Amino acid sequence: MSRSEQERFADIIDAVERCQQYAPYLHTEEHTAMAYDAILRNLAVIG
Repeated sequence: MSRSEQERFADIIDAVERCQQYAPYLHTEEHTAMAYDAILRNLAVIG
């Protein structure tokens, strides 16, 4: 069963918001790698 356009757009918006939440962690030594991986995963959702 295919998802509606509205559901897919909601997923994209959620992914963008998560990228924005993770972005500040790119500038910390402790969490850089984890934030980078999380952002890449969310970019895959968008793409």
